[in-house]
Amino acid sequence: MVFEGDAVTIETALTNAGRGRQPSWIMPYRTSLLEGKKFSYSKVSFGSEKDITPGYYQLGYLMASNIRKEFGKIFSTACLPTSVKGQ
Repeated sequence: MVFEGDAVTIETALTNAGRGRQPSWIMPYRTSLLEGKKFSYSKVSFGSEKDITPGYYQLGYLMASNIRKEFGKIFSTACLPTSVKGQ
C-alpha cells in the first residue's frame, strides 16, 4: 500500500497540483471520517460491495504522507529493500 501512495505523495509535495490536493480524490476518506465510519484495513485495501470505500492509492497516499510527516523524507528511502531501490 505504501508504495502505491508514495508517487502520489511525491507529486503532491513537488507540484502545485497532485492528486493529494484534489478534494474529490480524497473525499471518500473524509466522508467516512465525518460520518464516524471505521473500516478495517482489509476492507479499505480490498474494497467492499456493501460500503463505498476509497481505493488503495488513497490509502497508500495517507500512509506514505503520514510516514514522511512523522519520520522525515529519508525514512521511506532507508526502509526500502535494495531490490526496490534498483541497486
